[in-house]
Amino acid sequence: MSVRLGWACGTALLLVPCAAEAEEQEAPTAVAPTEEKESEKDAKRPVDHHRLVLGMGYPQALAGSAGGLGSMGPYGSAGYEARIAGPAWFMIAAHGGVSSFESSGVQSTTTWSIGGTTGVRLEAPVFDFVDVGGYGAFRGAASRAQDASAHFVGAVFGVGLHLRPTRFFGVRLGLEVLSAGYSHSAYLHQVASAAYANLTASPSLELTFSF
Repeated sequence: MSVRLGWACGTALLLVPCAAEAEEQEAPTAVAPTEEKESEKDAKRPVDHHRLVLGMGYPQALAGSAGGLGSMGPYGSAGYEARIAGPAWFMIAAHGGVSSFESSGVQSTTTWSIGGTTGVRLEAPVFDFVDVGGYGAFRGAASRAQDASAHFVGAVFGVGLHLRPTRFFGVRLGLEVLSAGYSHSAYLHQVASAAYANLTASPSLELTFSF
C-alpha cells in the first residue's frame, strides 16, 4: 500500500511541471500596442506604384526669361509617374500653352509653347491623406510667335503638397521655386543666347490618379 501511494505521488509531481510548460508554449505571443498601430496604418495606406497626372499652371516663362519669349498665360500638362523605391518617384510629362499679348497701338501677338520634363520627385506622407515633398527635373521647351522664336533647356526645382481624399484620386498643389539653364532666341535678324538662373514662383494644380 505504501509503495502504491509513493508511486502515485511521484507521478503527480512529474505531471504538474509538464502541464505548466505545455500551457506556456500554447499561450499566444502578446503584440505590442505600437506594432498594432503601425500595422493598422499600413492597412489604411496601400503602396501605389503608378500614377497618371493631369495639370495646369501659370509659369513666368516656359521658354525661359533670358530668351525674351515665353508663355505668360496658363499651360496644360499630362504626365506619368512610377515609384522607384520608398518616397522616390520617376516623373515624365509633356506641357504646352498658348497666350496672346496686346497693348494700345500694337498688334496683338499670339505665342505658343511646347516642352517636356523628366526627373525625380520625393513625396512622403505626413498625415493619413496628406503627402509633402519636392522635385528636381530637366526641362526643355520651345516658344514661337509671329517674328520670334526661343528654345530653352535646363533644370527646375519645386515643392508640392499632395491631398489624397481617396487612394485612387488626389489633388497636388505645386510651386516651382528655381530654374536654371540655357536659352537661345531669335527676333527678325537678331539672335541672342544666354545662360541664366532664376528664383521663380510658378504655381501649378494637378489631378493625380494612383494605382
